[in-house]
Amino acid sequence: MRDWQIVHGDVRNNPEIAAEMLAFMEGHGARSTVMSSGLMGCPHQEGIDYEGEYRPDPVCRSWHGRDRSTQASAVTLD
Repeated sequence: MRDWQIVHGDVRNNPEIAAEMLAFMEGHGARSTVMSSGLMGCPHQEGIDYEGEYRPDPVCRSWHGRDRSTQASAVTLD
């Protein structure tokens, strides 16, 4: 696993990072990839924003109550 970071801006708009990502996937023999139209993961990083291997959604305020696939509010009425 690998991550790419920049100090300012959005990594998704950085052509150098896009080239590095392609090289990384090719170097590992990826035969296909999948992309989403938006962010699907937690924007926090282990060891930087929290400790441990897993940050459950109820703790992560970025995704609490939101559907990751649509990014819409997933609030339900009881």
